[in-house]
Amino acid sequence: CIISQQVSTKAAKSISNRFFEAFPAGNPQQILDASIENLRSCGLSQSKANYLKNIAKANLDKTILFDQLHTLSTQEITNQLMSIKGVGRWTVEMLLIFSLKKEDVLSFGDLAILRGMRRIYHKKEITPAFFKKIQKRLSPHLSAASFYFWRASIEKENIPFTSDL
Repeated sequence: CIISQQVSTKAAKSISNRFFEAFPAGNPQQILDASIENLRSCGLSQSKANYLKNIAKANLDKTILFDQLHTLSTQEITNQLMSIKGVGRWTVEMLLIFSLKKEDVLSFGDLAILRGMRRIYHKKEITPAFFKKIQKRLSPHLSAASFYFWRASIEKENIPFTSDL
């Protein structure tokens, strides 16, 4: 999720491929032992290289028990992971959806989700109040809704929709 921050899907995939070729399975000790230059040679920015080192350190020193995250509530996971420098809400939300398979996550920080919502609901802007209304309406199926919003975000035209929202 760190690699995917603020880059296109295509760029994230390319950088991820290089990263996991150099650091199979994201081995935390190898990441911590690697130089920043070595991490950057995979296509990572200086900041992302440092963030990955922070995550590796949290894993190795057991600040975060990554293998037990699945047993925690969404809020507990969020609190723990956001204590690591470089791990923000969007990163945690993507981890919740894609790695931990949480079913009720919708990210206000995801630009593609917001673009999809604008196209579906024919809005120029998705305000926090409108987002919360949609969250309430679609919960507890927010992660499934995320996939629909992501799909809608790549459509060229608004999607026909009528609603009382």
